[in-house]
Amino acid sequence: MSKKRKNARCRTSDYYTITDRSSNQIIGRTANISIGGMMLITDIELKTGKTYAFRLNLPESAECGPGFPFDGECRWSQYNDLAGWWENGIQIKEMSEEAKSTLRTLAGQSLIEESDRPV
Repeated sequence: MSKKRKNARCRTSDYYTITDRSSNQIIGRTANISIGGMMLITDIELKTGKTYAFRLNLPESAECGPGFPFDGECRWSQYNDLAGWWENGIQIKEMSEEAKSTLRTLAGQSLIEESDRPV
């Protein structure tokens, strides 16, 4: 698992669900996000090196819209024995400019909320 990241990842205040666009099935939820990627928690192992067609789903109350489609490559996948789930590093490969704006908003909100947390 590579520790090289261009953008800092931020814990999200909510766990946003991720849908596989080819099957329209929810496959997991976000643990953290950045402009370049996210950690995705799943019940199944994602194949390292494979690019998936995903959709990030946001709650109806989200000010930045309902979510967006994106293509993401699984860069690593490891099983968390304590939690009983798979943790997958997803690098975003392709998304619209509108989706980038939404992701910047989500990452910015997470950064603000992180800075407000007590040490």
